[in-house]
Amino acid sequence: VYQYTIYVEAYEEYRDYYDPLSQWTTDQVYEGLPWGPANMGEINTGLGIGYLPHLNAVENYFEGKKGTIAILMATGVFNKHWTGLQPDGPARAMVLDEVPQTAAEYCYRKNKTDASGMISEENTVWYLPAIRELENTLTTYYPVYKEFQENFYWSSAAAAREGEWVTYEASEYARATMAYVNGSGSIVHKPSGADQYYDPAQGAASAYGKALRTQPLRIRAVYRPSDGGLIDGDSYP
Repeated sequence: VYQYTIYVEAYEEYRDYYDPLSQWTTDQVYEGLPWGPANMGEINTGLGIGYLPHLNAVENYFEGKKGTIAILMATGVFNKHWTGLQPDGPARAMVLDEVPQTAAEYCYRKNKTDASGMISEENTVWYLPAIRELENTLTTYYPVYKEFQENFYWSSAAAAREGEWVTYEASEYARATMAYVNGSGSIVHKPSGADQYYDPAQGAASAYGKALRTQPLRIRAVYRPSDGGLIDGDSYP
């Protein structure tokens, strides 16, 4: 069993801003962000090769940091190596008062910058959670956070194409989920498989979480210590 510790941000900073001396305007407080822009393309680095292969991009259960960096590579925030298979450092400095363009960028901006405003891969310990990390977070803390009872949240996992014999990335969709209490009284999560589409008209009442990447949804960043947060006696698979 692969076990490690992650920490969850206590509240969603993008929804509230309390400094009365700040010159920020109301457009810098928002209800959520998209996963990515339209036609951003795929985030995987190839079939079975590179930083985040096809299957790992979709069935990204525990590698939320890699999923986050892969999204940033596809959206121009992080550089790609010339082969396209690996990340190659941040592409630009993070401007403090600039609104993030994606859910992944919001989480990435929580990390420590260097003197030039850059955030290295090594310093990326805050990230958009992988789908299993997110499902476990929402169900575990469902009684604690009212927000978890009322909203879908983005993971860093891409969604699978519908109707394929093998798992391929659906370039316009990603995986979101929400916790709820089922008919048996158990706290469970809503699925986000290849044919399980989020319905924006229903919002929180939607049964499924495969959502268009351009759909603004809620975000809850997670933190994993630089040592991997491994529990004693465990190791990376």
